[in-house]
Amino acid sequence: KKEAARLSDAGRPPEKMGGIIMSNHWKLWWKAAGVRAVKTVAQTAIALIPAAAAINEVDWVTVAGTAALAGLVSLLTSVKGLPEVTE
Repeated sequence: KKEAARLSDAGRPPEKMGGIIMSNHWKLWWKAAGVRAVKTVAQTAIALIPAAAAINEVDWVTVAGTAALAGLVSLLTSVKGLPEVTE
C-alpha cells in the first residue's frame, strides 16, 4: 500500500496511531512535550497548595484549573521547539 511505502524522516516506515501516520520526529516531540507539560502541572499544583493555612482550606478547583492552564501553556510553548528533539 502507499502508506507502507512512505518513509519517515528517519528512513523507517511511519507508525499508525489512531489512524494517523506519525513519524518518529513527532512521536519524540509529543513524548518530550508531554513530559514537560506533566512536570509543569505538578510544579504549579504544588506551588499553589502552601498558600492555604491547612489542607482542608485549599481551593482544589482553583489549583486544578491553574495547573491545567499551566500544562496547556507548556504544550503551546513547546510548539516553538524543544531542545530534546533535534531531528
